[in-house]
Amino acid sequence: MVCFRSTSMIVRPIEEQIRYVIDHMPVVERQAIDCVMFGGFDADKLVKMLATWNMLWCCINVATNNPAVIGGISFKTSAVAEAMMFGTREFGQVVTEVETASNLAMQAILEGHVRRIEVRSIATHKIAHRWYRRLGLKFEAALPQYGVNGETFFLFSRLREA
Repeated sequence: MVCFRSTSMIVRPIEEQIRYVIDHMPVVERQAIDCVMFGGFDADKLVKMLATWNMLWCCINVATNNPAVIGGISFKTSAVAEAMMFGTREFGQVVTEVETASNLAMQAILEGHVRRIEVRSIATHKIAHRWYRRLGLKFEAALPQYGVNGETFFLFSRLREA
């Protein structure tokens, strides 16, 4: 999949692009991954794991030619998908294109066999929570003690319309 706009290009990422975004993500996102990843944060393991996701995309900032955002959806069951996204400081320069691509992907999945898309987010990541709401995900629940050190996470979801 390649989608090109004046400020960005969305592609299926290669491992080097995934690694670039991981190496340049904000501290809060690294911390969130660290407290839910077996053995703690490990960039190499994260790259390999993400490369296996059913749907994975990378938004390239055309102005810098840098990967700015990695997003993806993995199917947990035949009716439930899990979404994730993280980015670099360049996220703001491509936010409109990422929002459009994310909404189109979620709509397409929810028109198929998936009934529910879930996102889990560390409670301290307020910017991410605003982003999820912007994408039409609704807050469902607090998940106390979800992280390895007792961190609370929030569950957001977007459901197929009845």
